[in-house]
Amino acid sequence: MSLKLRPQCKKSDSFPNKFENHWRFHCSRCQCVRHALRTTDRAQWGEPMYRVSEGVRSTHGQDGAIVLDVQQGQMFNLNCVGSRMFELLEMGSAEPEIVDAISQEFSVSREMVENDVREFIGTLKKNRLVTER
Repeated sequence: MSLKLRPQCKKSDSFPNKFENHWRFHCSRCQCVRHALRTTDRAQWGEPMYRVSEGVRSTHGQDGAIVLDVQQGQMFNLNCVGSRMFELLEMGSAEPEIVDAISQEFSVSREMVENDVREFIGTLKKNRLVTER
């Protein structure tokens, strides 16, 4: 399977619905699939939500992402899966939403993805790239 660069999408392609949720159109970088993701200000019961820290900038490409922490002067390189997880975090997705998206988009078992997402978020927290809301 070859991975293709997604078509250009505007970050502002979004719309509110009548239930006060915010739906953001997103083009999946690795599978060229356009779909809507729900982002809310609050996670489901007991699920922490994360916010990308101030001063953190990222750029996503076909092969992954570069994450720059301007305040700490550190740069991180992410593969395609890490890039997608970071994009979902930037959009305000909760951990279960990230697990579902990665499992579906990369055809990997949910159990494996749960562990990887938990570890990835732990590493981001350790490096102060994300904080809990």
